[in-house]
Amino acid sequence: MTQGHRTRREEYAALTRQALIKSGSERFSSSGYSDTSIAQIADDARVSKGAFYHHFADKSALLKAVLSDACDSAARKIEYVFGNQVDSDSLVSGALDSAMESIQVDSRYRNLRQQAVGVLSAGERRELDNRVRVPLVSRIFALLEAQGKIGDDVSVNAATVLVVAMLEATLDEMTASDDPQRCYAEYRPLLLRFIESLAD
Repeated sequence: MTQGHRTRREEYAALTRQALIKSGSERFSSSGYSDTSIAQIADDARVSKGAFYHHFADKSALLKAVLSDACDSAARKIEYVFGNQVDSDSLVSGALDSAMESIQVDSRYRNLRQQAVGVLSAGERRELDNRVRVPLVSRIFALLEAQGKIGDDVSVNAATVLVVAMLEATLDEMTASDDPQRCYAEYRPLLLRFIESLAD
């Protein structure tokens, strides 16, 4: 078999896992995490409960996978921005806006994040979000550094930690807000101003 090609069994397993993630996302959004059973999720995905447990240890593991899928989607949007912006100013603001877009416009994603607060630990939620935040901020600073726009007295590692923490706080506020767009409008200029203050 050629390297990189999946077997039929591997393809079926991937399709089954994706069907469970889709079913879980829809059920958690419409019925709520606590009122959704594994049997309902499996039925919606048209698989057995055994198939569910083959892919996920429990319902919380599925919720984590659902949120991970959403993070991957956000990462693809950010990647598009990095591939299509020409100057660093529009790249920084565009990447930041892309990272925060889902929480503003996707009520299902916002609802899932709110439910995750009572199910996943703070560390698990941070780990998921940092899959998007850390690469985003690291790439922004790498670009600014390559263009000679980062001051000699600025530690890029320390700056990354601070900006990631600021993004985490912003995302948490937006998740809890009744008006996430207004919330982001308040935080956005402060985030951009801080990042710009690190550049010469």
